[in-house]
Amino acid sequence: MTEQGQQRGLRGEWGRLVQAAPTIFFWYTRLSGILSLLAWVSYGLILEIADIWALRWIGYLGWFPSVPIGLLWILLSMGVRRRKKAAWRILVLIFCLPTALGVTAVLTTLFNPDRPTPVGLIVTAAVYLAVLGLLISARGQFTTLPDRGNRRLATVVFTSLLVVTCGIGTFLVTVTDRNSRGDFWTHPLYAISQTVLGPRVTGKPIDVSVPFWVDVILWVLGTGLLIATFWALFRPGRRDPVLSPPEELAARALLAEYGDQDSLGYFALRRDKDVIVAPNGKAAIAYRVEGSVSLASGDPLGDPESWDQAIEAWLGECRAHAWIPGAVSVGERAARIYKRHGFDALELGDEAVVDLTDFNLDGREMRQVRQAVRRVERAGYTVRIRRHSQIPGWEMAKLIRSADAWRGEETERGFSMALGRLGDPTDGRCVMVEAFDAHGELRGL
Repeated sequence: MTEQGQQRGLRGEWGRLVQAAPTIFFWYTRLSGILSLLAWVSYGLILEIADIWALRWIGYLGWFPSVPIGLLWILLSMGVRRRKKAAWRILVLIFCLPTALGVTAVLTTLFNPDRPTPVGLIVTAAVYLAVLGLLISARGQFTTLPDRGNRRLATVVFTSLLVVTCGIGTFLVTVTDRNSRGDFWTHPLYAISQTVLGPRVTGKPIDVSVPFWVDVILWVLGTGLLIATFWALFRPGRRDPVLSPPEELAARALLAEYGDQDSLGYFALRRDKDVIVAPNGKAAIAYRVEGSVSLASGDPLGDPESWDQAIEAWLGECRAHAWIPGAVSVGERAARIYKRHGFDALELGDEAVVDLTDFNLDGREMRQVRQAVRRVERAGYTVRIRRHSQIPGWEMAKLIRSADAWRGEETERGFSMALGRLGDPTDGRCVMVEAFDAHGELRGL
């Protein structure tokens, strides 16, 4: 193989390693967190685990015998798995400090002829440099868009809880300290160190003597502080589901041309949904984000030949925000297309659509339906059918009050099969069906 070919091969291997970096650092942070928790529980147990060579380097580079630190690693691994930019920045900061210390220690011993340079120190510094270089090279792999709201919330949560926990901790240490010779600054310093690192870790260099239950309380406060802060920082990006006027116009245009393909298509116009349009403008997907899930509603709108483009655009949005994609109430054709994009399909039921052009009550199989219709007719019931645009405003207000009274407080059918509104001026072509008894009283709509 030529030298140029070897260089291309090395670049290819490095490129594959960079692409795998999020997975590598996910497992690194996850295992570091587990080892930190185990080390806090039993240092002897961690020494036995360290005999497994594959975990020795992880333990040497990452774990620390502390419950808060262990939880920090585990929570950080969740952000790494979601490819959060904030998680990448935190990893860089974490590795910069030991890398700088390792390189400084190596350089210090190299320029001191009286002190030999330990091989282990050189290896450690080299490993840190390689890991940091891989992490920096993998910056482009952490593509999840940052959420400024998350950063603001995390800052507020951390600052508020830190003040509260340190205040409570300082009070407890001051009240229970059995060593009265300590300086005034030792109590808040001890409270902060125990809160961040956990019991059994610090305290000996500080002239403080408190009962162990105080350390446990400080540890619980610190653990809650870290969990709340990292939850706020790494929670999925949120978006208020609001159907903007341009989105509604795009959806209505697609429904006007292709709306007869899906009986649930009109429900894409709920105001608590978002609509993403395919690059060619011929298809769109209505969806809503709940927690970490982006849920598409019904079949994609528009030309079926462009559904793939709409799904790709929506999946790109999911990847950008670390949302988990899902779809509900889709038809058979749409389900097959979703499966092409990596989805699993689950059949929930059949759709019943009555074609009025050839529907009738004749035949043996329609006997029960025929009997039910005749009972209603004998009772004197009548039906009135109108478009919403044909109903006067005062009458529509009365119908809305009747609907609210009959429906009660129960949850409606769901965002994929209901509009969640009645009497909206934009729904003028919707159909209102009213049933009256023999005395002309409204009995159902």
